[in-house]
Amino acid sequence: TTTHLEDLCSFSALLPSTRARYAALVVYAPLGFVVAVVRLLLCLLVAVTHLAVAPFLPPAARAILESAAVRAMTLIGGVRIRLQTPGGAAASPRVAERLRHARVVVGNHVTQFDSLFLRVWCGGSLAVPVRETYAKSGWLLLHLTRMVVSPIWVPTPRPPPPPPPPPPSTAPQQTPPPASHASGSTEPFGRAARVPSAPGARREREGRAAVEGALRRHLRREGEPHEPLLIFPEGSITNGAGLMRFARGAFRLGEEVQPVALRVTCPLPLAHDTLTSSLPRNFARALFQPWHVAEVTLLPAVAPAPAEAAEETAARTAALIAAELGVPATRWSSADKAELKRRYGLL
Repeated sequence: TTTHLEDLCSFSALLPSTRARYAALVVYAPLGFVVAVVRLLLCLLVAVTHLAVAPFLPPAARAILESAAVRAMTLIGGVRIRLQTPGGAAASPRVAERLRHARVVVGNHVTQFDSLFLRVWCGGSLAVPVRETYAKSGWLLLHLTRMVVSPIWVPTPRPPPPPPPPPPSTAPQQTPPPASHASGSTEPFGRAARVPSAPGARREREGRAAVEGALRRHLRREGEPHEPLLIFPEGSITNGAGLMRFARGAFRLGEEVQPVALRVTCPLPLAHDTLTSSLPRNFARALFQPWHVAEVTLLPAVAPAPAEAAEETAARTAALIAAELGVPATRWSSADKAELKRRYGLL
């Protein structure tokens, strides 16, 4: 069956579910608000403690403090993280070492807290490309981000320009229905309309070159503690129903990559992310949930084959993760998702 782009996105914070789960949400709501407030205060306490103590510690002690703070965050959020091998068996300590010593880790992206799940099992910090817009998410979330990972700040892609107006015509025209889940159209949204102008194409190339340059500089660092480079090649979050096309950037670095398949489940029918929700709103919903179960599956490492293009390595890695999760690996891209948001008036 064809997977439409809408199938990969959540339009509402309330997910389709059974009447029983909706009833549980209503009954739990009063307690959930109290739980969310208590968890927020505890997160604030952890952040302030880290901010007050960390600058005065030597690097080794600071790393221990950050690991303890990350563990505390998972306990506060009611997060249970399970590291496993394909098939669901618990990963042995020797297998877990693959994640700790990997140079490049890639995975599917289902929540804005996926880095936290992997950080717990790495035993040290992770370097993660983070869009510059996240620096405007507020002091608490910004500090928690820096506590969990080592952010590599990269430019935020600009939204696609609106399509040019149609030429005037005297002939009667009919407005075609928008491509949507209901219409059954499989044509990527606005692909023809997204052909960038010369300045737009130049900015896009410069942005990609800047991101790739930042990643290469991290991998070339010497004399500093090892930090695996964690990349989400989809470039955006999905609802877990499928994978978006993996961008080639992570696979142009000439490194063997360690794929991980992420699956996150919660008891209440609330979306981890929607097309319109901001990081603070997603954080609030995460605090509201009674608990989270994050399954991190370590897959066989993928090395670029001789004369294999980066796009082919990316597609091979995406297919490996999709097969483990039992979902399709689609050709939709983060640019298609941005165009979808523009079509629905969400940009």
